[in-house]
Amino acid sequence: MIIKHLAVLAFLSLYTNAFATEYLSAGNSKSFISQLEKITTDFPEELIQVDIKGSRNKSVYPAGDLYILLAVGKKDQSMTQTEYQKLWGIMNYLSDSGFRVMMNVKAKVAHLEAAIDSVDTSLIMWSSHGNKHSFYDYNSKPVPYDIFKNAHEGLYQFVLSSCHGRLALNANYSVPDSIKTWAWKGLTNSTEFISFLLSDSWSAKKKK
Repeated sequence: MIIKHLAVLAFLSLYTNAFATEYLSAGNSKSFISQLEKITTDFPEELIQVDIKGSRNKSVYPAGDLYILLAVGKKDQSMTQTEYQKLWGIMNYLSDSGFRVMMNVKAKVAHLEAAIDSVDTSLIMWSSHGNKHSFYDYNSKPVPYDIFKNAHEGLYQFVLSSCHGRLALNANYSVPDSIKTWAWKGLTNSTEFISFLLSDSWSAKKKK
């Protein structure tokens, strides 16, 4: 029933998107749904749409959310520490560029999935072990091939720092065409990852 009401067209003369936002933000989803049902009962020929766009965070973080997910695993924590320390300056740059920068040094599949599924996410960096078939999370679990299935249009870039990452992405992962991907064909390491982010080849900004 909820999907039915949210999918139909607008009847803006009765209620605005501001009304929808107010009710949903206040946690009054049941009351809001009952209002929609009442409108459709009273005006059966009219169609209702709730079109909530954007995010509360846009005024504070206009560039959106940027996740740095480090997942090289328990046996290689020295690599994670090196990346974390060297990413400090890059994180400062990204924060100044309007991103909300978040880092996880023990990233698992669920963390990547949550970042991809969020409407606020603009860019994701993932660093882990990998081979020609898959890339892996902190627990050495292969990232599912359909991990990008719920990606929103706001996610425009994915940087994969893992050995043979480009081969794995191209061969097995279903990535929407709207997402620009960066990855390495052969062996790679933390030094190459950081050097790439500091080079003129990479930009966090979305290309117009």
